[in-house]
Amino acid sequence: GTLVIEVGIEDSQTSFVLYDRAFVESHSPGTATSAPSLMFYSKDIFGLYKKMQTQSVTLGDMVQLGEEYVFNFADPDGNYFAVTGK
Repeated sequence: GTLVIEVGIEDSQTSFVLYDRAFVESHSPGTATSAPSLMFYSKDIFGLYKKMQTQSVTLGDMVQLGEEYVFNFADPDGNYFAVTGK
């Protein structure tokens, strides 16, 4: 029930998926909307999480949402991003 736009190059491993702000605000009320909110996808989310732990990155807990797992991390400026994957 919302407009979703995926932008990427054909046969690329990277794309951006854009969600309507109202959709994000209603489904993730804790998500800051003052700056862009980015969620990355990893084919090896467990390996990425372990690697980030060894690099002293500020990490949130990994949680399972349905069939996927999600965690967040902060950049050096304190901006948070999310990673999802199976």
